Amino acid sequence: PFPCKNSTTEVYKQCASILSEDVVQSLDLQLMKACTRACPFWTERSCFVPPQSLRLDGSSTLELVSFTSFNTGAISASGVDSSSNHVWILLNHVLSAAPIQMTYTFRLSQPAPYFFGSDPRVGDKKTNGDAHSIAVSRSHDVLSSFAPGEKIILTPPDLLAMAGWEWNLNTLLQGGEFSAAVNCYNDVFDLAALNWGGHTPVVPSSERPLCLLSVETLRESSKSTLTDFVTATTAGNTYIRFDTRRGDSYFRLPSLVHLILSLIQCIILLSVPASLSILFATTFWGSLSKILKR
Repeated sequence: PFPCKNSTTEVYKQCASILSEDVVQSLDLQLMKACTRACPFWTERSCFVPPQSLRLDGSSTLELVSFTSFNTGAISASGVDSSSNHVWILLNHVLSAAPIQMTYTFRLSQPAPYFFGSDPRVGDKKTNGDAHSIAVSRSHDVLSSFAPGEKIILTPPDLLAMAGWEWNLNTLLQGGEFSAAVNCYNDVFDLAALNWGGHTPVVPSSERPLCLLSVETLRESSKSTLTDFVTATTAGNTYIRFDTRRGDSYFRLPSLVHLILSLIQCIILLSVPASLSILFATTFWGSLSKILKR
């Protein structure tokens, strides 16, 4: 950490943007504003090196410590001068530049049904390299778009925006728990009315499905507090946690078996078998047919 006053103009802007004056005054604490000169991430995001806790390949959970506070003797204890109590606050707002690469897989829960000319491999296991991916908000706005094979790289503010949140001081102080999911479709009929904005609309197909990345809020606050009665100190952490869950999407595929079953159901509903039986009985049974006609 370096004091903002000794930092470059760009770093100072990063510090000042996250600390609004009215919120700082309401805390009634003397905050030491500090920044980290890790790299000029405001112009080149790839230079940001995330901490070890973020470099978890294949993890289905991401937990960020956005805010840490600890004191020196806030609990009354013998030998502790209450006038020397200090509250230290650490805001990890630089995590807003941490690149998070996301991957996913999808497949049909059962083999693809047979139909003339259809590809039986449509139900095989596939990845985001085989589909067009979009990040959508709760109001169905398309926030980001990724072509098949393109790396899906998002930041914590991007994930929060998908849940309808903003990356600001209030979010860093209160934290939250979120659930992310991917739903893939091959028919535009199953898609909600998407607001593509400046992105090029994509029409899904069985060869190139459209997968929607979404995030929903589970808890609007996530905090933990640890008290040490020996040293008379208290430490608290605020977490922004993202978990993943299975999607509930589906594909629309033609099926010869279901087509035949549908035709049989239509014949039965139209009473065609009963009409054919009556016609056969009253026509082809000779004298018995004359009796049946009566």
